[in-house]
Amino acid sequence: MDRVADRARAGRVALLAVLTVAAPIAGARASSDLTELSLEDLMNVEVTSVSKRSESKLDSPASVHVITSEDLRRGGFTSVPEALRTVPGVQVARISANRWAISVRGFLQEFSNKLLVMVDGRTVYSPVFGGTWWDAENLTIEDVDRIEVIRGPGGAIWGANAVNGVINIITKQAADTQGTLASVWGGTQEYGITTRFGGQLGETTHYRLTAKAEKIEDYDFDQDYNGDDEWRNLRLGLRSDTELSDRDAFSLHADFYDIDHDYASAIFNPAPPFNATAFTDRQRGKARGGDVVLRYGHDFADGSSLEIKTYYDRKYRQSTSNLDSHTADFALQHDVVLNDWLGLIWGLDYRYWTTHSNPG
Repeated sequence: MDRVADRARAGRVALLAVLTVAAPIAGARASSDLTELSLEDLMNVEVTSVSKRSESKLDSPASVHVITSEDLRRGGFTSVPEALRTVPGVQVARISANRWAISVRGFLQEFSNKLLVMVDGRTVYSPVFGGTWWDAENLTIEDVDRIEVIRGPGGAIWGANAVNGVINIITKQAADTQGTLASVWGGTQEYGITTRFGGQLGETTHYRLTAKAEKIEDYDFDQDYNGDDEWRNLRLGLRSDTELSDRDAFSLHADFYDIDHDYASAIFNPAPPFNATAFTDRQRGKARGGDVVLRYGHDFADGSSLEIKTYYDRKYRQSTSNLDSHTADFALQHDVVLNDWLGLIWGLDYRYWTTHSNPG
């Protein structure tokens, strides 16, 4: 089991500079600022992760916490794990520059197999060990619309891994990210840059292109040791949303990431206080992958809806053991409105997964 330790953050000085060339959509910003909502409006904040349908937070049969895009902007977070530190009932520990341990309601470990993590409903945990490579899900924080966290079992709705909780990261519509944005941030041992351009094709299609580069330097334990855990990341993203008609919509998501990271194993003193006495030689690791998601939605006249989603995901990691994973998924969901107070949701999901492993 990995030794989990929070990374010291004392004395951290952060500098965040954001240059926005296109004015943000006022309505979108106002709706995401929860501090300006009344108590009644707060109760009516909509969530989708509990019942796989849009409903008010008050009506959802679960303990739900929502981190909005306004929360992310005001908090100055540069990654999703940092934002999750603010959620009650979620345990977050930073093991190194590139490794996180995140869990809900206990059982904290680097690869928590009792927590389901999704991005826009796409499952991102690895079936090899049931956990999530959080460095591979280093999304551009400016593209995140909200993060919905369910504290409690969700297996009846979502299936495997949703034992203690569900984290669903929902990104913004392409229409809400029009114009050009550039942001630069820096602090103690870490810095990065993000650029984004959003445009429109015709009257029905909106799109955005995003690029992010980030570097985190070695973590210094003291004057004699450092973590040998330098981390460098390049991420590219594309999203396109098309209104085919008043009742039909189609969206395309695509992401690619390329990560270089260093790692070294600590050698601990077998006697108290069990401090690290030495480290193995620095080694270089590599992670590369991407995904493509296609989604079609149709709204019926009676309020029912149909959604068809398919995606392909590939993850390759080169370290102590080389892992090459491929995942293909097809899902269909039909939300049927039976009357004013009763509805039915049914669907199917087929997933094919394969992985190859060999010593590094």
